[in-house]
Amino acid sequence: MAISHAQPVLLLLTSLFFLPALRARTINFENCKDVHIDYNYGITNITRVEIYPYPVGPYDEPTITISGFTSDDSDIIYRATINVLYKYENVTSSIRDYDLSDVMDEDPCSIEPGEKFELTLSKVRGMQSLSHKDKSKIVVSVVDEYGDDAERPLLKMCVEFDNPAPTTTSVSA
Repeated sequence: MAISHAQPVLLLLTSLFFLPALRARTINFENCKDVHIDYNYGITNITRVEIYPYPVGPYDEPTITISGFTSDDSDIIYRATINVLYKYENVTSSIRDYDLSDVMDEDPCSIEPGEKFELTLSKVRGMQSLSHKDKSKIVVSVVDEYGDDAERPLLKMCVEFDNPAPTTTSVSA
């Protein structure tokens, strides 16, 4: 019984195709604490947060993907800013801001009531250089610039998760 040489080569090529996906990780997250979100008018359920690559290396510019859906009675979100923040104890600092139109593939760039969505925040520069301290968090929020009126922005979503930046280790000689 002869074994074809094409089968092992095909298996190798197939495994190389799926190898990059192995460095992505779905991570545990929670809604932000101590923030007021009017869930009747915004994103109601985040179902998944994924970071690629994971863990974040010292020269990586990771991609954060957030998936979820809105309630059927929510307002349309069409002009929003997505903020990525670093939080440690009582100090919060900005990492990067995105416009909703920069992170969605659909046209028009909006999140409709009752719609599933996916926000892809690519090249989150600076995240890899953050100090990794116990209990440090990354916070991602969506702020609708117009909200239900043009006078005040509304916070539509806020999730936080443990900082995936690498821990720094010292090497002794």
